[in-house]
Amino acid sequence: PHIPRQALHAYELRIPHPRTGRFLEFRAPVPRDMVKAWGALGGEWPEGIILEDPV
Repeated sequence: PHIPRQALHAYELRIPHPRTGRFLEFRAPVPRDMVKAWGALGGEWPEGIILEDPV
């Protein structure tokens, strides 16, 4: 009831480049609605996780 969509998010991805083999790293802040729902459920985020500000 806290999120009107699927609650699936990849905070960090590390994938090898197909030609060089070097790892590419991508990070995306946790969306606001997920931050708000997690807080409503009593969850605490680990240090260092980038969050969008709760609404």
